Amino acid sequence: LLGRFPRVRRLEILGGGLTRLPDGLAGMQELTHLSLESMGLTIDQAAFDLFMRIRNLDELDLTGNIIGEFTDIERLRLSTLWLNATGLTQWPAWAETLGLRSLDISDHQIMHLPDHILENSQHQVSQLTIHAYDNPIDHEDLRRFWINDRGYDMSYRLEFNYPADIRDLVVDTTSSDDEASSD
Repeated sequence: LLGRFPRVRRLEILGGGLTRLPDGLAGMQELTHLSLESMGLTIDQAAFDLFMRIRNLDELDLTGNIIGEFTDIERLRLSTLWLNATGLTQWPAWAETLGLRSLDISDHQIMHLPDHILENSQHQVSQLTIHAYDNPIDHEDLRRFWINDRGYDMSYRLEFNYPADIRDLVVDTTSSDDEASSD
């Protein structure tokens, strides 16, 4: 049925009812935004193979599905990926290979972020905004990220409900030292 709509640019399939991804998605070559929110699907290698066949796909919402096993996502390039409530317990390092500008990993049990994100280097051509609300991220990880965040030319931006003691830290935006003081 979806094959009858090859020029559709945005498709949202929400709330269950499917046991697998429709094969017709692969024929939707103009599709730039695909939302499969709360479908209860397992997103595995077969799913990623299908996503990679949609040449213009740029935004993918997998919220509320389960991230299964996969080994190859090399041809997948996205600007935005939603992984809310997909069962993650650690940082999805594989997502960094996608060329993302925005990654939503909210509603998980992620406790630690990788050192390269916490160090947050400056003068980058592009920036990845990470939405990580409702994760039990380690206080020290949050503090390290906060004091290394010196402005808009950083590699990463972390959207999170920071505790007051971290928000109160004064950051020296002229230095790259790992130091901060409080008011």
